[in-house]
Amino acid sequence: MKRTYHFLLPLLSLFLVRVDLTDLVPLRMSVKSVKVLDGDTMMVGIGRNQFKVRLMYIDAPERGQTGNSIDFGDYSTGCLKKIIKEPKTLMVYGYDRYGRILGEVDDLSIRMVLEGCAYLYEYAKFSSRAERTKFLIAQNKAQKLQKGLWKFKVLNPHLYRKMKFKPLVKNTLTD
Repeated sequence: MKRTYHFLLPLLSLFLVRVDLTDLVPLRMSVKSVKVLDGDTMMVGIGRNQFKVRLMYIDAPERGQTGNSIDFGDYSTGCLKKIIKEPKTLMVYGYDRYGRILGEVDDLSIRMVLEGCAYLYEYAKFSSRAERTKFLIAQNKAQKLQKGLWKFKVLNPHLYRKMKFKPLVKNTLTD
């Protein structure tokens, strides 16, 4: 006797187990519009929908991170606005803990590092050693040439956030 429902088991397994297809292959999408939100985040228009995209591999200074009477967050945002041209492609690699798409728009991340507008994100997960090396070389080159943020000797954004948002710990023995 032939079973007519043998195809339901694989479909049912998709509902029972959460599978993120971006873990297997990055998704490529055509981009209609882009609005820069800060030095490493943008709003991307795809069709009729808008998505918040966090650029892969980079970490830009926070707004309010100042020095030499310059807001480094605004500096990095302005830099991204200058670098970005007419966007064509978004590569989606996954999502971050804030629900933003982790992706790459037309190799903006490497261009931001080369121009000294963003740091290499120290916890970035690269697909290969060669790719990581490419970013490290770009950052070292920007440092040597004192480009962008490197001419101001800006504190790494990760360290800045760590210092700024340091939790207040109460000493229960002396209080």
